[in-house]
Amino acid sequence: MKMKVNDLRNGMVIKYLEKYLQVLSFEKTDEGLRVDAKNLQNDLHETITFQQEENIERVMLTNRDLEYSFLDGDVYNFMDIETYDPVTVKKEMLAPGFCYVRESDVCKGAYDEDDLIRIYPPYRVNRKIVSISTSKNGSMLLAKLDNDSQIEVPSNCREGDTIVIDTASGIVLGISY
Repeated sequence: MKMKVNDLRNGMVIKYLEKYLQVLSFEKTDEGLRVDAKNLQNDLHETITFQQEENIERVMLTNRDLEYSFLDGDVYNFMDIETYDPVTVKKEMLAPGFCYVRESDVCKGAYDEDDLIRIYPPYRVNRKIVSISTSKNGSMLLAKLDNDSQIEVPSNCREGDTIVIDTASGIVLGISY
């Protein structure tokens, strides 16, 4: 949907030069409207200045539940939970934090109509600690998890514990009992 750049609001998603950008903030300047945005395809921040009367394309993204199935070489395979259609993507389509996902976890696929923009891991995951070793700084422990990823954990964690991980930050939120 086309709209005037002056109608932009924080949180809106626009398509500009084949990039999907989420507006974080904007400011009117002598040159036009300066927009700080997050590129939804690579999570980088961008600053763009638009002319006051310029038209831009606003998009309405929808989320679909995608179950992670398996990795085949460098291709990640998912299944759309609603339609059972297979979805295959390269690593570049996966949001940060995907390293904590394991088979059968349900992720969110962000779509512009039928075009998949990005796949996001669940906000939080529970993972079992398989083994622990001392990290380089000594105050934390390095844990190998049941999905073969590694994470620094507090010193009160033990082998066999199930921990809760915030996938966006990679921080251990606690031990799940």
